[in-house]
Amino acid sequence: MPLDPSHPDYWTEVLQFTSIVHRDVYPAIDTTNEKIRGIAHDKVVLVTGAGSGFGEGACLQWARAGARAIVLAARNQERITHVATNLRDIAPAVKTLAVRTDVSSEKDVDNLFTEAVNSFGQVDVVIHAAGVLGPVVELKEAPVDEWWRAFEINTKGTFLIARALARVSHSREATFIQTGTAASYFASPGQSSYTAAKAAGNMLVDQLHAEYSTIRVFNVHPGMSKSPVLRKELEVYAKDTPELFGSLTIYLSGKHADFLRGRFIVANWDVQDLENHEDEIVTQGLLKSQPFKGDIGPGGHWKTSTE
Repeated sequence: MPLDPSHPDYWTEVLQFTSIVHRDVYPAIDTTNEKIRGIAHDKVVLVTGAGSGFGEGACLQWARAGARAIVLAARNQERITHVATNLRDIAPAVKTLAVRTDVSSEKDVDNLFTEAVNSFGQVDVVIHAAGVLGPVVELKEAPVDEWWRAFEINTKGTFLIARALARVSHSREATFIQTGTAASYFASPGQSSYTAAKAAGNMLVDQLHAEYSTIRVFNVHPGMSKSPVLRKELEVYAKDTPELFGSLTIYLSGKHADFLRGRFIVANWDVQDLENHEDEIVTQGLLKSQPFKGDIGPGGHWKTSTE
């Protein structure tokens, strides 16, 4: 029987794909796991939205797993400086660089990647977790400038970060992980700026996947945790730890996750269960974006079989 909508696990069940789901870090992706530590070893990781929420959770897990360097980006310099200090306390050997960045600014994003490359020589992994909710109001009441500003941060920001990675990778293999959302696949009254921007973001990461064979692209719904992007009435469901998403980003940066490239993934899904169904996922084209439901092609959806 489906869970009642008031249950804290309701949305986790609604989005369930694997038979097992998680709301916190589990052994297969824990930072003490030697496979996870092996992936993190010697990696230079750049995280946007690093001052709080899922971005901060990613920084913490990469530090615990022993990354070589973590570049923290956000608009609030004080916050990312604070997080960088925490990372050095957790893992003194991990180098950090905190760069104030507005992801919707071409100048800021170019400067971010320039500083990262100048400091560490390369960028191996980008975790793009920066984003805003925008005005929660029906279309006819939407304040135009505020609506567009949120759309710009969420969409132009994704474009600029993806573009910058493509430019600095120079055909070296790199990983791009976008914090996507299941909300990008359906209309949600009052959230037109957010859902439209995230839907556009889906296509941007699909383009990145299609255009650059050396960039490993993943679109990840990070779960539900209290953050400025989560509406207050949804906080009853906010039981996922940011570290769950953070550990998943390390797993996805390893070769064994190649079968999930270019796909939409939810952080709650069990990675071992996904691996067990790798052949089905690949051969059936599962977890790929689909513009609408129905069969298209010669004869249309209601074609009459001639067999």
